[in-house]
Amino acid sequence: MPVWFPRGALAGAFMTVVSGCRGAPRVQYASVDAALARVQVDTECSRSVEGDADLVISGPLYSMRGKLLYLASAPNKLRFDIYSSFGVTLSTLTSDGQRFSLYSLDENSFWYGPSKTCNLRKFTRIPLPPFALVELLRGRPPILLHQDSDAKIRFSRPVFSRGYYVVDIGSKNQASQRLTFEVPEEDWEKDIADQRLRLRSVRVEQKGSLLYEVELSEYRPARRTIQKLSKEELEMGIESLPPSGPSCSAELPGKLKFSIPGTGHSLSIENHETSHNPSISALSFTQALPGGVRSEYSDCKD
Repeated sequence: MPVWFPRGALAGAFMTVVSGCRGAPRVQYASVDAALARVQVDTECSRSVEGDADLVISGPLYSMRGKLLYLASAPNKLRFDIYSSFGVTLSTLTSDGQRFSLYSLDENSFWYGPSKTCNLRKFTRIPLPPFALVELLRGRPPILLHQDSDAKIRFSRPVFSRGYYVVDIGSKNQASQRLTFEVPEEDWEKDIADQRLRLRSVRVEQKGSLLYEVELSEYRPARRTIQKLSKEELEMGIESLPPSGPSCSAELPGKLKFSIPGTGHSLSIENHETSHNPSISALSFTQALPGGVRSEYSDCKD
């Protein structure tokens, strides 16, 4: 039996939903430069980040699921350690901006070479340069080189969801990107100088083909932490390490999902804990060749 609602009640409910979902900030950003500058100001205290997360890599020919410890330092230094539920390290990726290394327990192999997008792709399966991955882990958009005339901003107001900014940027070599940002609803009535902007997605295309896209969500404030010294560092006589940046409470994304539509490849990072500006040693972004494994130089071309 169908259930009927009074006409007035149904109309009122509909207007409540529509009016609630079609809201927008009282004052809006009028230029791309102003919006991007806001994000830079909100996150400039974050020089590096570390996280403890769940990692899922999936694709038609390769998949991996595990626990992830990561460390990312601007502009392009990375360390990813994947470990099992028993605490066994399954794979380690390091990149110090010049040298890339990747160790795999399953394949008993160690690859090394220059820090290039194609080498990073061996692990992520996503064509993402180290610089871009570091920026995204910090909640910042990696921006393509462009002229001011090639960048536009608008505010999109979907009927049944909250509004958000759309930034379209054209670049050289027929590359383009679309960024979307949201303003927390509690900031809608604030002046521009007090509004936070959260990066919610990045989409990059070249010559009409989609290279990758990433969605960021569940932002929450993080704090600065002091990293404990490893056994090797203690044996080297290192007594303490300074933090890698100032105190910082900028928000970091709780979830990041990278994908390449049409290929079936995706990578998801779901953070349990994140922190800013940990103490970083000189050993953090390099790794020595483990004993008893096959090594191979990887000089791929982007």
